[in-house]
Amino acid sequence: MGIDWAPAAGIRGRSVSADIASHLEQLILTGQVRPGEKIPPEREIAEKLGVSRTSVRQAIHELTLKGLTDRKPGKGTVVTALDSKAGSLLNALSQEDRQLFQVTDLRQVVEPAVAHRAAERVTPAILQQLEDVLIRTLDVSTADESAELDEHFHLLVAHATQNPLLVALVELMKEWMTEVRHESHVTKVGREASLAGHQRIYRAIKANDAEQAESAMRDHISDIEQVVTKAKGSDARGGRASAKGDSATRALVTE
Repeated sequence: MGIDWAPAAGIRGRSVSADIASHLEQLILTGQVRPGEKIPPEREIAEKLGVSRTSVRQAIHELTLKGLTDRKPGKGTVVTALDSKAGSLLNALSQEDRQLFQVTDLRQVVEPAVAHRAAERVTPAILQQLEDVLIRTLDVSTADESAELDEHFHLLVAHATQNPLLVALVELMKEWMTEVRHESHVTKVGREASLAGHQRIYRAIKANDAEQAESAMRDHISDIEQVVTKAKGSDARGGRASAKGDSATRALVTE
């Protein structure tokens, strides 16, 4: 099987893995790679395209989710029959929608439970660090800074569980959420929604109210999903993160 990699050479788009997946999908749909044939190994694809094996792995995973490929023990990744999984939910969604759906689904499974345990086990030291993050969030000037503080807040919630395995899981998840997380902080509305959600989560954890912390986290994740959905296609770039809620937050953390 000779695959023409030339059209994909030099890909450096917003999502390298998405570009690779798109190229491979086109090869499959046009019959250049037929059902039953193997996709080349990740290392070979990565070397030919000059990209990381992680990007290639994510691309192939994308094709598997769409039912175009299947990993066969001892055989590698094999192209499946094109109609084998036609009409699936993931096929009905665009790449961008699918990523948001997957990230939100993952977060809803993991993070509310993490918040529940955090409220039961949080220490004064972690509470202080959560307070500091909330105050620092009021003064950020870029989407990147806001997203970094968002990531830090959720990692601190994980640390509050005092379970290193949960911390490791949340650490791993952040790598999968980078793009969606950034999208949620691009606009002023998104930054406000993130801060408001964090405030509610913080209050519940501080009160050791596990049920409320779980609920607040679940609502927060849903709110962010809506923010990203509404922001798609928009070039709006809010300036400084809104100071809305500034007095409330400062009062909150000085109680």
